[in-house]
Amino acid sequence: MIRTSLVRGFGVPLLLCAFGSGCAVQFVSPYSADVQKRASDMISEVSAWEVQMRVSAGTPQGDPRHPDMTATFARWNGEVEAMAATEAALDPHVIACDKVAAIVARGSSIVVPQPAPLSAAGASASSPASGPPQGCPAQIFQNLSSTLAQLQQVVELNCELPWMTPADFQAIADAKANAGVKSVAAAAPKPGSVRPTGDQQSAAAARCAKLFSPPIVDGKLNPGHGVLIAPVIGQLYDIVYVETRKNTTATK
Repeated sequence: MIRTSLVRGFGVPLLLCAFGSGCAVQFVSPYSADVQKRASDMISEVSAWEVQMRVSAGTPQGDPRHPDMTATFARWNGEVEAMAATEAALDPHVIACDKVAAIVARGSSIVVPQPAPLSAAGASASSPASGPPQGCPAQIFQNLSSTLAQLQQVVELNCELPWMTPADFQAIADAKANAGVKSVAAAAPKPGSVRPTGDQQSAAAARCAKLFSPPIVDGKLNPGHGVLIAPVIGQLYDIVYVETRKNTTATK
Protein backbone atom coordinates (compact mmCIF):
# COMPACT_ATOMS: atom_id res chain seq x y z
CA MET A 1 0.00 0.00 0.00
CA ILE A 2 1.40 3.33 -1.06
CA ARG A 3 1.59 5.73 1.87
CA THR A 4 3.05 9.15 2.25
CA SER A 5 5.82 10.05 4.62
CA LEU A 6 3.47 12.28 6.60
CA VAL A 7 2.77 9.83 9.40
CA ARG A 8 6.42 9.20 10.01
CA GLY A 9 7.48 12.76 9.22
CA PHE A 10 4.80 14.33 11.41
CA GLY A 11 4.54 11.98 14.35
CA VAL A 12 8.18 11.65 15.36
CA PRO A 13 9.11 15.35 15.38
CA LEU A 14 5.93 16.16 17.29
CA LEU A 15 6.67 13.56 19.94
CA LEU A 16 10.24 14.75 20.27
CA CYS A 17 8.97 18.30 20.55
CA ALA A 18 6.37 17.36 23.14
CA PHE A 19 8.83 15.64 25.42
CA GLY A 20 11.81 17.85 24.72
CA SER A 21 12.68 20.97 26.68
CA GLY A 22 12.05 24.49 25.44
CA CYS A 23 10.15 23.36 22.37
CA ALA A 24 6.87 25.18 21.81
CA VAL A 25 6.08 25.16 18.10
CA GLN A 26 2.48 25.56 16.99
CA PHE A 27 2.08 24.90 13.31
CA VAL A 28 -1.39 23.40 12.98
CA SER A 29 -4.91 24.63 13.64
CA PRO A 30 -6.89 23.33 16.63
CA TYR A 31 -8.29 19.80 16.65
CA SER A 32 -11.46 19.29 14.60
CA ALA A 33 -13.68 16.26 15.25
CA ASP A 34 -15.60 17.18 12.09
CA VAL A 35 -12.52 17.03 9.88
CA GLN A 36 -11.45 13.76 11.49
CA LYS A 37 -14.86 12.18 10.88
CA ARG A 38 -15.10 13.47 7.32
CA ALA A 39 -11.70 12.01 6.50
CA SER A 40 -12.58 8.68 8.16
CA ASP A 41 -15.88 8.48 6.30
CA MET A 42 -14.13 9.29 3.04
CA ILE A 43 -11.66 6.45 3.59
CA SER A 44 -14.60 4.07 3.84
CA GLU A 45 -16.33 5.50 0.77
CA VAL A 46 -13.24 5.56 -1.45
CA SER A 47 -12.35 1.99 -0.42
CA ALA A 48 -15.86 0.78 -1.24
CA TRP A 49 -15.77 2.60 -4.58
CA GLU A 50 -12.52 0.86 -5.47
CA VAL A 51 -14.06 -2.56 -4.84
CA GLN A 52 -17.07 -1.61 -6.96
CA MET A 53 -14.82 -0.43 -9.80
CA ARG A 54 -13.15 -3.83 -9.94
CA VAL A 55 -16.57 -5.19 -10.91
CA SER A 56 -17.82 -2.23 -12.99
CA ALA A 57 -14.69 -1.80 -15.12
CA GLY A 58 -15.61 -2.12 -18.78
CA THR A 59 -19.30 -1.34 -18.19
CA PRO A 60 -21.19 1.96 -18.46
CA GLN A 61 -21.29 2.16 -14.64
CA GLY A 62 -17.47 2.28 -14.64
CA ASP A 63 -17.23 4.99 -17.30
CA PRO A 64 -16.28 8.38 -15.78
CA ARG A 65 -18.98 10.04 -17.91
CA HIS A 66 -21.72 8.09 -16.12
CA PRO A 67 -23.79 10.46 -13.94
CA ASP A 68 -23.11 8.37 -10.83
CA MET A 69 -19.37 8.70 -11.44
CA THR A 70 -19.44 12.44 -12.04
CA ALA A 71 -21.51 12.85 -8.87
CA THR A 72 -18.97 10.80 -6.90
CA PHE A 73 -16.01 12.90 -8.04
CA ALA A 74 -17.91 16.11 -7.29
CA ARG A 75 -18.83 14.87 -3.80
CA TRP A 76 -15.22 14.00 -2.97
CA ASN A 77 -14.00 17.40 -4.14
CA GLY A 78 -16.68 19.01 -2.00
CA GLU A 79 -15.63 17.02 1.05
CA VAL A 80 -12.01 18.12 0.70
CA GLU A 81 -13.09 21.73 0.26
CA ALA A 82 -15.29 21.48 3.36
CA MET A 83 -12.45 20.04 5.45
CA ALA A 84 -10.08 22.78 4.30
CA ALA A 85 -12.66 25.45 5.06
CA THR A 86 -13.23 24.03 8.55
CA GLU A 87 -9.51 24.13 9.29
CA ALA A 88 -9.31 27.71 8.05
CA ALA A 89 -12.31 28.74 10.17
CA LEU A 90 -10.80 27.25 13.31
CA ASP A 91 -7.65 29.25 12.77
CA PRO A 92 -8.47 32.04 10.29
CA HIS A 93 -4.99 33.54 10.19
CA VAL A 94 -2.40 31.75 8.11
CA ILE A 95 0.00 29.87 10.37
CA ALA A 96 3.51 30.42 9.13
CA CYS A 97 5.32 27.21 8.26
CA ASP A 98 8.45 26.65 10.30
CA LYS A 99 11.03 24.15 9.05
CA VAL A 100 9.32 21.09 10.52
CA ALA A 101 5.84 22.16 9.40
CA ALA A 102 7.05 22.78 5.87
CA ILE A 103 8.40 19.24 5.71
CA VAL A 104 5.02 17.92 6.86
CA ALA A 105 3.12 19.88 4.21
CA ARG A 106 5.47 18.83 1.41
CA GLY A 107 5.52 15.24 2.62
CA SER A 108 1.79 14.84 2.14
CA SER A 109 2.05 15.58 -1.57
CA ILE A 110 1.88 12.50 -3.79
CA VAL A 111 1.69 12.00 -7.51
CA VAL A 112 -0.79 9.37 -8.65
CA PRO A 113 1.25 6.78 -10.56
CA GLN A 114 0.51 6.87 -14.28
CA PRO A 115 0.02 3.42 -15.86
CA ALA A 116 2.67 2.56 -18.42
CA PRO A 117 0.40 2.89 -21.50
CA LEU A 118 -0.32 6.51 -20.52
CA SER A 119 3.29 7.64 -20.11
CA ALA A 120 3.21 9.33 -23.50
CA ALA A 121 0.01 11.19 -22.82
CA GLY A 122 1.91 14.15 -21.47
CA ALA A 123 -1.12 15.63 -19.78
CA SER A 124 -0.98 16.90 -16.25
CA ALA A 125 -3.82 17.36 -13.81
CA SER A 126 -5.15 20.85 -13.46
CA SER A 127 -4.26 22.75 -10.33
CA PRO A 128 -6.84 22.71 -7.56
CA ALA A 129 -9.14 25.70 -7.41
CA SER A 130 -8.04 28.43 -5.05
CA GLY A 131 -9.69 28.08 -1.67
CA PRO A 132 -8.87 29.08 1.90
CA PRO A 133 -5.61 30.97 2.55
CA GLN A 134 -2.50 28.85 2.21
CA GLY A 135 -1.05 27.71 5.50
CA CYS A 136 0.40 24.46 6.77
CA PRO A 137 -2.98 22.75 7.37
CA ALA A 138 -4.39 24.15 4.11
CA GLN A 139 -1.44 22.79 2.15
CA ILE A 140 -2.26 19.22 3.16
CA PHE A 141 -5.78 19.58 1.75
CA GLN A 142 -4.47 21.26 -1.39
CA ASN A 143 -2.26 18.23 -1.89
CA LEU A 144 -5.22 15.86 -1.51
CA SER A 145 -7.28 17.94 -3.92
CA SER A 146 -4.49 17.68 -6.48
CA THR A 147 -4.26 13.91 -6.00
CA LEU A 148 -8.02 13.56 -6.59
CA ALA A 149 -7.73 15.63 -9.78
CA GLN A 150 -5.01 13.30 -11.04
CA LEU A 151 -7.08 10.25 -10.10
CA GLN A 152 -10.01 11.54 -12.14
CA GLN A 153 -7.78 12.21 -15.11
CA VAL A 154 -6.34 8.70 -15.07
CA VAL A 155 -9.84 7.20 -14.85
CA GLU A 156 -10.94 9.32 -17.81
CA LEU A 157 -8.00 8.12 -19.88
CA ASN A 158 -8.42 4.44 -19.02
CA CYS A 159 -12.08 3.76 -18.30
CA GLU A 160 -14.05 5.62 -20.96
CA LEU A 161 -15.84 3.21 -23.31
CA PRO A 162 -15.08 4.22 -26.93
CA TRP A 163 -18.35 2.78 -28.21
CA MET A 164 -20.46 5.00 -25.97
CA THR A 165 -21.09 8.68 -26.58
CA PRO A 166 -21.94 11.63 -24.31
CA ALA A 167 -25.48 11.37 -25.65
CA ASP A 168 -25.75 7.85 -24.21
CA PHE A 169 -24.87 9.09 -20.74
CA GLN A 170 -27.12 12.10 -21.07
CA ALA A 171 -29.97 9.69 -21.80
CA ILE A 172 -29.11 7.77 -18.63
CA ALA A 173 -29.09 10.96 -16.59
CA ASP A 174 -32.40 12.08 -18.09
CA ALA A 175 -34.01 8.73 -17.38
CA LYS A 176 -32.88 8.83 -13.75
CA ALA A 177 -34.03 12.40 -13.28
CA ASN A 178 -37.38 12.05 -15.01
CA ALA A 179 -38.47 8.60 -13.97
CA GLY A 180 -36.22 7.63 -11.08
CA VAL A 181 -34.77 4.79 -13.16
CA LYS A 182 -31.89 3.00 -11.49
CA SER A 183 -28.63 3.57 -13.31
CA VAL A 184 -28.08 -0.16 -13.82
CA ALA A 185 -31.36 -0.53 -15.69
CA ALA A 186 -30.70 2.49 -17.90
CA ALA A 187 -27.08 1.73 -18.70
CA ALA A 188 -27.48 -0.50 -21.76
CA PRO A 189 -26.63 1.13 -25.11
CA LYS A 190 -29.67 2.31 -27.02
CA PRO A 191 -30.85 0.37 -30.09
CA GLY A 192 -28.83 1.49 -33.06
CA SER A 193 -25.79 2.42 -30.97
CA VAL A 194 -22.43 0.93 -31.88
CA ARG A 195 -22.10 -2.38 -30.06
CA PRO A 196 -18.63 -3.59 -29.07
CA THR A 197 -17.24 -7.00 -29.85
CA GLY A 198 -16.42 -9.42 -27.05
CA ASP A 199 -12.72 -8.70 -27.48
CA GLN A 200 -13.31 -4.96 -27.24
CA GLN A 201 -15.30 -5.37 -24.05
CA SER A 202 -12.64 -7.61 -22.51
CA ALA A 203 -9.85 -5.20 -23.42
CA ALA A 204 -11.74 -2.21 -21.99
CA ALA A 205 -12.48 -4.06 -18.76
CA ALA A 206 -8.86 -5.16 -18.32
CA ARG A 207 -7.48 -1.68 -19.02
CA CYS A 208 -9.70 -0.09 -16.40
CA ALA A 209 -9.71 -2.87 -13.79
CA LYS A 210 -5.92 -2.99 -13.48
CA LEU A 211 -5.99 0.47 -11.90
CA PHE A 212 -8.02 -0.85 -8.99
CA SER A 213 -6.56 -4.34 -8.53
CA PRO A 214 -4.39 -4.86 -5.43
CA PRO A 215 -0.74 -5.68 -6.07
CA ILE A 216 0.48 -9.25 -6.41
CA VAL A 217 3.33 -10.09 -4.04
CA ASP A 218 5.22 -13.39 -4.36
CA GLY A 219 2.54 -14.68 -6.68
CA LYS A 220 -0.23 -13.96 -4.18
CA LEU A 221 -2.84 -11.21 -4.22
CA ASN A 222 -1.99 -8.64 -1.59
CA PRO A 223 -5.06 -7.46 0.37
CA GLY A 224 -4.35 -3.79 -0.21
CA HIS A 225 -5.37 -0.99 -2.51
CA GLY A 226 -4.66 -0.64 -6.19
CA VAL A 227 -2.08 1.77 -7.55
CA LEU A 228 -4.68 4.46 -8.23
CA ILE A 229 -6.49 4.51 -4.89
CA ALA A 230 -3.56 3.89 -2.53
CA PRO A 231 -2.26 7.51 -2.63
CA VAL A 232 -5.72 8.90 -1.84
CA ILE A 233 -6.24 6.50 1.07
CA GLY A 234 -2.74 7.29 2.34
CA GLN A 235 -3.39 11.03 2.40
CA LEU A 236 -6.77 10.57 4.11
CA TYR A 237 -5.13 8.41 6.78
CA ASP A 238 -2.60 11.19 7.26
CA ILE A 239 -5.39 13.71 7.91
CA VAL A 240 -6.96 11.37 10.48
CA TYR A 241 -3.57 10.87 12.11
CA VAL A 242 -2.85 14.61 12.26
CA GLU A 243 -6.22 15.34 13.87
CA THR A 244 -5.75 12.51 16.36
CA ARG A 245 -2.32 13.83 17.33
CA LYS A 246 -3.70 17.36 17.76
CA ASN A 247 -6.48 16.04 19.97
CA THR A 248 -4.09 13.94 22.05
CA THR A 249 -1.65 16.80 22.48
CA ALA A 250 -4.40 19.26 23.44
CA THR A 251 -5.77 17.00 26.20
CA LYS A 252 -2.40 16.45 27.88
